[in-house]
Amino acid sequence: MSSFAQGDSGSALVFERNVWDFGVINEVDGPVSYTFKFNNNGDIPLVLERVMVSCGCTTPEYTREPIMPGEEGQIKITFDPADRPGTFIKDIYISSGGGKNRDKITVRGEVKGRPRSIEEDYPYQLSDGLRLTKFDTNFGYIDHSKPFSMVVGYANTSDKPVKFDFSVSPVSENVSVSALPTICAGCKGDITITYDMRGSASYGRVAHKVELWVNGRKETLGITTTAIVVDRFAPYDSTARPEMKLMPSIMDVGDVSNGTEVEAEFAIANEGERLLIVRAVQPRKNVTTDLKPGTQIAPGDELTVKASLKPSGIRGGFFADGIYITTNDPVSPMKELRIMGKIK
Repeated sequence: MSSFAQGDSGSALVFERNVWDFGVINEVDGPVSYTFKFNNNGDIPLVLERVMVSCGCTTPEYTREPIMPGEEGQIKITFDPADRPGTFIKDIYISSGGGKNRDKITVRGEVKGRPRSIEEDYPYQLSDGLRLTKFDTNFGYIDHSKPFSMVVGYANTSDKPVKFDFSVSPVSENVSVSALPTICAGCKGDITITYDMRGSASYGRVAHKVELWVNGRKETLGITTTAIVVDRFAPYDSTARPEMKLMPSIMDVGDVSNGTEVEAEFAIANEGERLLIVRAVQPRKNVTTDLKPGTQIAPGDELTVKASLKPSGIRGGFFADGIYITTNDPVSPMKELRIMGKIK
């Protein structure tokens, strides 16, 4: 019998190894596989109830029948490197014995990418041979402490220089864009988009569009850019902290007629240990609320809030609306109250 090493502490599954390194693999060679072997070191038969992967690029095949005490089982993990150049680490979680045994195995390695065409690396086409890597930038959470930047790559695939210009809509002193005014034939580079919220009192979701001009002609598509402005959180904020909870987080108002106002109530609770402060309240198009920025909720308290929905111009069928609420909760600074219904 093979010599096995114990996996997670207390588990009856004893793995031969818990980590497999594929080393450097070539994307062009296709999927690679490794089979993890384990023993049932317990006193009763075990069934692998769940083998969970975090990515569609990783596929498990495993022993389905009960594994007798002292007997061996297998979990075969296949990793597909297609369009995944660079290093990878994939964890696989195993649940057995009615959830009593929880184990983790890992595959890792490095993918040597295949040669890629300019169309693959720069899939979005503008006029006169200019191509972009993407048409959106999502910054996620940012704060007021420093500038935050993201780039959109470009490539001029033509044999002539291209004149390039842009503008930000709506105009904002907190958003800037930089790129060369002339892109030489065959050249590549970056459009840099920056949010700088220093000196701003804004919080919550912000969204802009970078309008583009190529050789003096406005492009149909522009680059959308979004961010969520929150407090600058210190590391300790995730321990003793305010904690926002919406009750409910999803509201179904049932059947509604266009132009008819529906009122509802929800609550915001502070389940944390510090004062909860509402930083921003951003209702979507058809919603209003009496919740105001600056509202404070003490630890253990909750606040009942009114919301009004007046759908307008929505075609028949189901719809979803809501309110974005940003607070000083460092773990989940922004939450959305979803309001759903059906137009009669």
